[in-house]
Amino acid sequence: MDYDLLLVVGLVLVLLTVPSMLSAWIDDRAPRTATILLIGAMGLVIAALTQSPRAYSVERIPHVFIEVIGRYLHCRGRVRIPLAPAARPAYTARLAIPARPANVACRVAPATTEMEMPKMKTKSAAKKRFSFTASGRVKAGPAGKRHGMIKRTTKFIRDASGAMILCASDAKIVKKYMPYDR
Repeated sequence: MDYDLLLVVGLVLVLLTVPSMLSAWIDDRAPRTATILLIGAMGLVIAALTQSPRAYSVERIPHVFIEVIGRYLHCRGRVRIPLAPAARPAYTARLAIPARPANVACRVAPATTEMEMPKMKTKSAAKKRFSFTASGRVKAGPAGKRHGMIKRTTKFIRDASGAMILCASDAKIVKKYMPYDR
């Protein structure tokens, strides 16, 4: 039986019962569901503490949390919390956990890497309608010439020919949509 998992599930359930009990007391209700959940959670924690061959200490509980989460995300050995020398157990037995397949990516980031900023994406609607000149100004095609040309007057079609340069305030908006096209 996995006593580490029992301990982690029990502690999480204990933490989840606290807001439930508080809301029941604030609403002047009897916290029946929260009490039943708390009794079950405490049973899990007590079973893990008494039945486990490993001794749990307060310093070891965060390590157990990381180990259990890493085990179920197939990231064994990737994320570690160093224990104080006095808190290290005297045993050397290891749990028999299957190795992570080579093609499965680890979802827990190693502690040494920094967060990368996400890529800025070009709006696809903007790249279809605007382009940049060599000097960096924004060029736009004429409005009203995509479809429905039968009902347009000849003067409108003639005046709407060619491209135009956007004013500074409109260009500022379009440049936010196209971060890499300058």
